[in-house]
Amino acid sequence: MTLDEKVEEGLAMARTYANRGKVSLMDIALDFAREDAEKAGYDITDQIKEIEDIGYKKAIHNALGGARIHAERGERPSMYTALDSAKDCAAKVGLDISREIKEIEELGYMNANPNTLSDAKKHAEQGDVSLMEQSPDPTADYAAGIGQDITEQITEINKRKYQKAIRKGLHKELKSAKRFAEEGRIPAMNIALDFARRYAEEAGQDITWKIKEITDLGYHNTLARRILRDYKAR
Repeated sequence: MTLDEKVEEGLAMARTYANRGKVSLMDIALDFAREDAEKAGYDITDQIKEIEDIGYKKAIHNALGGARIHAERGERPSMYTALDSAKDCAAKVGLDISREIKEIEELGYMNANPNTLSDAKKHAEQGDVSLMEQSPDPTADYAAGIGQDITEQITEINKRKYQKAIRKGLHKELKSAKRFAEEGRIPAMNIALDFARRYAEEAGQDITWKIKEITDLGYHNTLARRILRDYKAR
């Protein structure tokens, strides 16, 4: 194959990729064509510019289309990846796509917001406090992107999160206090019961009977251990 044929083949291949918006492959084919053209002493600057113009514009179209699909699904990370690709290609050919980007971002915000609120509420109801703590912030961020006021929803979610955390904390401290009572560890039992009282006050619950039950168990086991120790010491 002659150099002329290699140049033409490289340009034809690059044009094929350009028509599909496959700019990475287009660039590789153009590099080969450029190298062969230099060896043959040809100037293919105009052909390269024409092909690049076709390729990058097609790539912009593809990237914006993909970004829109992700935006409609509320998939913001993937949406931004596609938008970044579109921006890079637009910069190559000097196109302003800010209006299209703004439109797609707003679509992504609107569709992501209900999904995030739904996830946050689900975590709150299930008592997934660590996940719940992460959900409201991005939700507020999504809403801010389109000027929505969801303060009421976030307040409700935080309230659920707090109430659930209080109940879980109360259960945990009562469980610990009971274990300490069974082991006869009175100081540790009292500390756990003190925390349990605080949680109970926040939750508006009366746990007087539970505290008495655990306290009686603790002192009973402590007394039993002392009697057993004294008996063995005889």
